[in-house]
Amino acid sequence: MLEAHTEQSFSPLRHDVVSPIGLRGDPDAATYVFPATDLLRHLTPVQEEMLRRPLWTLAVDGSFRLGGAESAAGDVRGPFPVLSGPALLLDQDLQRGTTPEAQALLEEVIDRYCRHGREHVLIPGDLLLLDNHRAIHGRSSVEPSNDGAQRSVLRSSVVRDLMRSHAVRPIGGRIIPARFS
Repeated sequence: MLEAHTEQSFSPLRHDVVSPIGLRGDPDAATYVFPATDLLRHLTPVQEEMLRRPLWTLAVDGSFRLGGAESAAGDVRGPFPVLSGPALLLDQDLQRGTTPEAQALLEEVIDRYCRHGREHVLIPGDLLLLDNHRAIHGRSSVEPSNDGAQRSVLRSSVVRDLMRSHAVRPIGGRIIPARFS
């Protein structure tokens, strides 16, 4: 299972749009999407206000640590709010509340994602466009197989403004080195 998350939630250079494309389908493999607008419908005013306060930290995903080295901005970031304007920033695996109340509320948000997330089963040719600032997503568990018939998804991502990462990309390059993520 791929837990609920905003793609590269720990990075100020995270993608704006994430787009999984179905290459080979599996009727038992679902992508789950939970927009911020759906979350807001399931919150009390007190919960919403708390989610707008910087009460959560985010660890850097291990796959972005070069040879185990610390990233340029450190391995734990924050604290951040979960909600900021219409934006939603969450990672079920990497995020922690700075207080017991914040951690409990994070667990409630994840429970609401699990109960109310929208399910999409990608078939070959499907393209799902996810606003990485206004929705969290995840995936159901998938049984691996070595028969060449298992689910296959190509994931691409889009940034709206390459200038946002200009200072950390090689001159003329389009790839951001992992230590700056």
